Amino acid sequence: MKRMQRSPLPLMISAAGLIAATFAMAPPARAASNGPHELQIRLSPTGVTPTASGKAKFKFVRRFSRLTVEAHGLLPGSYDILIGGGAIGTMDVSAEEPASRFDFDSRTASGLLFDPRGTSLEIVNRETRVAELQADEFPSDKTEEIRKIEIATDFANAGVQPAASGDAEFKSFRGRSQLRVSVAGLAPGTYDVLVGGAAQARIAVTSLDTVDIAFDSLPSAGVDDQGGESLAGDRAKKRAAGSLLLTFDPRGLPVSLSQGGATILLIDPFPEN
Repeated sequence: MKRMQRSPLPLMISAAGLIAATFAMAPPARAASNGPHELQIRLSPTGVTPTASGKAKFKFVRRFSRLTVEAHGLLPGSYDILIGGGAIGTMDVSAEEPASRFDFDSRTASGLLFDPRGTSLEIVNRETRVAELQADEFPSDKTEEIRKIEIATDFANAGVQPAASGDAEFKSFRGRSQLRVSVAGLAPGTYDVLVGGAAQARIAVTSLDTVDIAFDSLPSAGVDDQGGESLAGDRAKKRAAGSLLLTFDPRGLPVSLSQGGATILLIDPFPEN
């Protein structure tokens, strides 16, 4: 989704000593081949602030590297930017600006090269020390960046309600993930959707008709493309009405539909691929 260009957003970089200490423990930067390279990813919300969204872009050539992190919907305050668990700087968020941006350029950091590829990236609230946005693994190359994940699977009936059936589908592309759970043939009542044993949604069933539950990692309050740097080729639409915020990854975990502690439908585990 294309966005209008805005004036530079506020940023604050931590002391050089902290940066140097962080990257002394980080993996060494990998040299780029001829010409500049760019990798981008959308950051996943943790659910602490439901309106939070963001993305990160890494540009690198043989002689310098630059990381840009952009966030929307965060509460005013200071946030640490962590790569591989180590802080590289701080981003200030003000109530006056709809978006906040952090830039770290090796050319203005004593020539210190760094490389987030293949490691985690987090935006952490300095006061609470809790992560607000994160990427478990920054893409290592373009193949990883543009890889689309689509996994569909059926629920197994646990025998409590023989007429019950369902399926689930997980999609992920450039850091944005979506999960759809579809069930039918259930007796009227209230049911919980559990992932890894934790309740993630509750539905009320009034008929044997199909009921869909949708999750999306993009917040419903707005798209983080507005007023910032868009991901190349990203045409992400706003979250569909009624979708719940997706703050978990079902892959490798049991996904079930239960009522009163009794499992009705089960996927164990949700496929990895």
